[in-house]
Amino acid sequence: ANAIVPFLRAAAPELANTVEAKIRVASIPLTCVVEDRDAIYSSLKSFVTLSAIDCDLLGSQVCGLDAGQSPIDSNPDTVYTSNNSGHTVANGEYVPDVDVKDLSKLKQVIQGICNAVDTTSARNSYEDEDTIGMSIKSMSLYAKYRMDDELLFNQYVYALYDDVDKTDGSFMFDGRPATEYAHTIATDAFDAEIINTGCLAVKVLHVWMWIVHKLQLAVQQCDEGVPENYGAIDEAATLWESGLLFQMAENLGPRFGHQQMNGMTYLNRQIIDRLNSAQVYHQDKANSCQSKNALGGLRVIVKEIVSYMTAVLIQKLIVAMVDYPNSSSTQEDMVELMSFAVLPRIMGCGHEELYYDLYEKLATRSFDKSSIPFATTAIHSHLNCLGLSCDDIGTVSGPVLYPVCSDNFDIAGYVPVNPIATNTIAKLDLDAAAINQMIQLEKYDIATNIYLEGHNYYDYDKEDIGFVSLRRMTQSATIGYTSFPQYELYSSYFSEKGIENKPDPGAFAHQIFMDATSPEGRFATATTEQRRSVVEITLASFVSYFSALEALYYASNSCPSDKDVATAAYDGGVAFLIGSVEGTERGGNSEQEGRFFYNVAKMACVYFDTCVEGGDAEINKMMLDTLIVGQNALKSSNCDGVSAAVDTFATLTVVPLMQSLLSFADDSDNEPDGYVTSMVIAPVVWDFDDALADKIVSEMAYESNSPDKKSEVYSAINTMLADDDFKGIACDVISSLCDGGVDILPEEPIPIKPEEPTPISDGLYVATSYIGDKSAIALDVKEIEDRLQVKDVDRATFIYEEGMNSKIYDENGMPTSEERSIQDFSLNSGRVMLRDPTYNLFITGLADEYKEFLGKPVEDYADSYVSTLLYSASPIAGDAMVAINIWMEVTHSLHSAYEACKSSILSADRSVDGRQLVEPQVAARFIDEAAAYWIGDGQSTGSSSKGHLLYALTEIISEEYGERSNSQSTINTRIIDLLQQAKNHIAISRSCTTSTDSHLKLRNIIDEIIPLMAVPLLRSLLHAMKQNDAERVKLYAIAVLPLFAKCNPSTYLELKNDLIDNTLLSTEKNYVYSRIITLYDCLGIDCHLIGKLIGDDFAYKCEDGSKVKSLAGYRYVAEQDVVSSAAKIDTEIRLLEIYINNGMEHFSDDIETLFGLAYERYRFGNGNLHGEGSLSRLAKDVRRDIVPSFPQFRRYFKNDENYADKLIVDAFEAGGIFNKATANYRKRVISFTSKYMVTHMAILQKLYNAVKSCKDGNVDEGITNLDIAAAYYTGSFEGTEDGGSFDGSLNFFLARRMCIYFDTCSQSNNALINERMISLFYSAQGELDTKACVPLERTVKQIDNALLIPLIQGTLFAAWQNSYYFNNNILIPSTQEFLPEGYVLAQSILPIIANVDVEAAKYISGVMVDDFPFPTRDKVSKHAVVFDAVKRALTKMDGVDCKQIGSIGGQGFCPGDSDPTSPSSRLTLSSIVILMTVGLPLLMF
Repeated sequence: ANAIVPFLRAAAPELANTVEAKIRVASIPLTCVVEDRDAIYSSLKSFVTLSAIDCDLLGSQVCGLDAGQSPIDSNPDTVYTSNNSGHTVANGEYVPDVDVKDLSKLKQVIQGICNAVDTTSARNSYEDEDTIGMSIKSMSLYAKYRMDDELLFNQYVYALYDDVDKTDGSFMFDGRPATEYAHTIATDAFDAEIINTGCLAVKVLHVWMWIVHKLQLAVQQCDEGVPENYGAIDEAATLWESGLLFQMAENLGPRFGHQQMNGMTYLNRQIIDRLNSAQVYHQDKANSCQSKNALGGLRVIVKEIVSYMTAVLIQKLIVAMVDYPNSSSTQEDMVELMSFAVLPRIMGCGHEELYYDLYEKLATRSFDKSSIPFATTAIHSHLNCLGLSCDDIGTVSGPVLYPVCSDNFDIAGYVPVNPIATNTIAKLDLDAAAINQMIQLEKYDIATNIYLEGHNYYDYDKEDIGFVSLRRMTQSATIGYTSFPQYELYSSYFSEKGIENKPDPGAFAHQIFMDATSPEGRFATATTEQRRSVVEITLASFVSYFSALEALYYASNSCPSDKDVATAAYDGGVAFLIGSVEGTERGGNSEQEGRFFYNVAKMACVYFDTCVEGGDAEINKMMLDTLIVGQNALKSSNCDGVSAAVDTFATLTVVPLMQSLLSFADDSDNEPDGYVTSMVIAPVVWDFDDALADKIVSEMAYESNSPDKKSEVYSAINTMLADDDFKGIACDVISSLCDGGVDILPEEPIPIKPEEPTPISDGLYVATSYIGDKSAIALDVKEIEDRLQVKDVDRATFIYEEGMNSKIYDENGMPTSEERSIQDFSLNSGRVMLRDPTYNLFITGLADEYKEFLGKPVEDYADSYVSTLLYSASPIAGDAMVAINIWMEVTHSLHSAYEACKSSILSADRSVDGRQLVEPQVAARFIDEAAAYWIGDGQSTGSSSKGHLLYALTEIISEEYGERSNSQSTINTRIIDLLQQAKNHIAISRSCTTSTDSHLKLRNIIDEIIPLMAVPLLRSLLHAMKQNDAERVKLYAIAVLPLFAKCNPSTYLELKNDLIDNTLLSTEKNYVYSRIITLYDCLGIDCHLIGKLIGDDFAYKCEDGSKVKSLAGYRYVAEQDVVSSAAKIDTEIRLLEIYINNGMEHFSDDIETLFGLAYERYRFGNGNLHGEGSLSRLAKDVRRDIVPSFPQFRRYFKNDENYADKLIVDAFEAGGIFNKATANYRKRVISFTSKYMVTHMAILQKLYNAVKSCKDGNVDEGITNLDIAAAYYTGSFEGTEDGGSFDGSLNFFLARRMCIYFDTCSQSNNALINERMISLFYSAQGELDTKACVPLERTVKQIDNALLIPLIQGTLFAAWQNSYYFNNNILIPSTQEFLPEGYVLAQSILPIIANVDVEAAKYISGVMVDDFPFPTRDKVSKHAVVFDAVKRALTKMDGVDCKQIGSIGGQGFCPGDSDPTSPSSRLTLSSIVILMTVGLPLLMF
């Protein structure tokens, strides 16, 4: 700073002064403190401009150098035309039916990348060349939109995501969104200047997946059956060739011993032949796609095409490994790239541990040739899963010893008689694996579709080539055999207990699945992990179990009559029992990744110490041995032996069912999967003892939270096992722990010293009392995030709901048995945050028409949202807790400090853990509490990696805005400094007791802190928008946007709709960004404070509209901060409405508390209104005598100078005439009196002050007064554009509302009186500028008169509306009374009318004022009396032009206009209906 200041001073001294003033050295600790970075940046930018410095050389945020980037158009519509050009594919082997010739140009684009002379050229071709209608880059970036509901794409995302971005919560791959994995890999190659790797990436990632997308689209087109839309199959065929994948297959084939087959290699032949077969379904446009077997057949063909396309990738990976190293230094990159292309298919086979092992060996740039045998063997073992055989891949030639590939169709050591057919059945568990993965990605629609329609098991023997789905397996009609003991037992039990409409195990399992994947149903409150687990247990314990039993018993029954059928059924039963994921070796998969019943025992065997070598369960070994005995008996036609084996097997299956129940009973939480395990064993127990079965089900019921669950369930099982009549299963077969339990001695409690100072995070902040219990909430967040990383949602949810580290202490400092939980912050909010202004903004901002948020009471909005995230296993749940729950708790602590300081006592609802701190410490402790929740334990100063709460979030996101990572961010510095200032003020003022306004000074500090706290949330929102991360956008929109609920209503509601209710990332980002910026000023922040997001793609720059000095088109001259502050008078009134309305809508039992909160705002304000401080001070300003008409008001209101204030205070306190008025009436009087009576006199006071300033020679002061008057007239909600907006609430908008009904609107749809007012304000500006004080005085008088026009119109309209309401509300039930509005508006003009016509004033008062709030129908319905009185008075009011009033329904108010009381002037009923319909929202708020 010292080095640059001399240069700044030479250019402009004020720039140097700013830098010197805003940078200082603090002595303790010795640091350089930047007090106002924004001011410094502004000064530097001015210097750069003045000095003509090239910003490109500077490269700083000061210049705003980052260029915008157009959002990607994701419009998927395609219009097909016929192929009339003779275009063919694959050497003429495929003739497209539609014109896809342009897609052939993709070849040139890719060649342009592959043959580029440098990476810049390659990148340009990759990003910008769109000759096929899109760029290659967009194939990846489009994917998240186009392929959102496609399984294979989502399986790649599931496999490749390697992190969860702590700053925006999205699934990440290599630091970027996982949905853009292909783009990430390609750009990494270009960044590393490895063109050949980038060239290959676009083929095997971008184009390959885009072809898969087109194949899926072809199935969709066939399903929709609109012939004009058929064409995707032709696109897929063309892309296979033009994407150079056809050529790749041609080059690879010979390396694997594949010879030419009719002009092309083996794999190309398989692909092209199937593409031709698929095309047949579309070519017969009239019939084929509508035929019975079309869709199933096309799905099979598409699945086979994808399998052979995968084979090409596998060959390329094997070649990359075998040829490593070669002359190319990038071969290791090739292995890594091809691993990205191939390994996700292995993850899709359900083998996640093997995937991670292969990923580590192949995809982390640590490839070694010694890994080839392991890797290729692993790939060979998955060929069957992928729909391939060893012959499909072939054997690679080369110097490396290549493992022999052999096709193995065994099932966990069981050798089926019909291996291929049986293996097809076993692949049904791949559906279960895919469902499991999709639920973890929250892709419930995909999971449900797989369940209902099937994906991996298709039956060629069926006429319609039907896919067999898990849903079909729940239906007894699958085979049609239900005459076996278990089915009959379970059906009887379900019938007896009235479970499900169709009492059978299949119907129960189906309903469980549908409930688990739907927002409604019995698991509506379950987390995503709970849903995933209950689906896993249901498919294994019900669907697999009963399908296996059905097939095995059917085999036993068929044995005597048809051995072949029996054999096929028996093998099928084993396939249903074990599945394909278990693999071929005896014992199955050692990682417990199986998805069928065989894995149920494996999941319990470690817990019950019943595992054998290799990780299999002892009971599985017994079951499989029994099944092999039965198979041998079947081979020898020993049907009795088959029957005996099946019966023995069925008995053994009870063991894993019991083990599963006992393991879930040992879980402290009652989870949905535990409930399912109880239901799968309950019929067995019921058959033994009805009461025991009921006890088990009751104890295991979801969310029952029985404290005796384990003991009761164990006791029930032991009772069964001890009985000789039970099936003879010994307890030690079930568990070595049947009778056991471990007693744990409790630890000795450690007390705390409540008044002992506490350093937070190694002294980052030092609290004056013990606050470690609060800061420990950070450890809960850390644990929750750690649990979510490993997808342990159950534990994460438990910590969120019950707490773990933040202990609660009693008044003696002894720990209680309870922990503070993050969930409690939200669930307690409706009680303890009732008087918190910030919380009330969120209640108003988030409530829907049903007073709910996400279907639950809006008061618990934070918990509703976080619970939804936990329910869906979202990785951003922890960050949501920080940004929403804990952020609001910080504000609550700050507001509590103010409340404690104001009252000097502690409120009953807000105890400090019951600890009796001396009184002055109470407010200070709340400040310390805010610091504890902001910083938390484990935080290092300025660290974005060490910390878990809002301080850490602020550091993380600050780095995205260009702040250095090795120093504390500006925002954190300012917040901590302000917290210290607040505590110092409390100490100096002796807890706000040294003066009557000490608490207001504390509140000013708090009101400065809260907008700063919003900055990291706004920054995170913009960052999420930049990343196109819908989930993060919604999170931070919920966290911060409701702060703007007090601002421009339509802008807020538009943003809420786009970012909270719908998360419409398809909306133009620049537009959304620009709308957010318009609200900055309302919150007291600006563009400089938010800063510039590095690399953002917002074309709209924050500076563009931040300094426009305009009020609804009126260009003011005075200082912007002054006028802006005054214009926020509408915001102040809006806050009164918000607080009172919350009392009416959400806290009816505490409505007077909310009236009190609003009254406090009315009395004290928050520093807006340019020095007036509050609406109350404005209403009671002693300087109003300068207004010529003020004596008329004083006289009319019986010498009460504070007439408006008295109305408002009486309404607040339910005093005077408001003693029995409804809360709604009181609110409306408060609002309208503030809007029209208080502002009316305030405008006049400023106008006549402007005249006085002119006469005193103080032009600047006069301009300021004039512009403040304009601000009071328009308010801030009108915005800057000419004519304002539809959000205003003051006189300007009242005029706009009234002009519709009085026919006084201009051609631009503004009120003529508004345009006249703006013109008069400009005249006054010029007169002040030239010191023409006499003309100025005349202009001000004209404005004075013009101000009456909308007030008179409003009075007339309210009278008319009330009249027709009370006379016609039966005929027109939608009419609205406006008694409070009329009561206020009439009194805003009555003093003026009484000054010229006392009788007219009495008539008006008699109808609209005197009997309020309970007027008689007779009086209030006499609008004609009011019309007549106004018309009479207008003739006597000098300077008020009756023509400016206009007419309503043809009734004018000038002499000679039709008499309002004459029959000819009365409105027809149809006119009334029309005006009532449009008039309802006229004056409502």
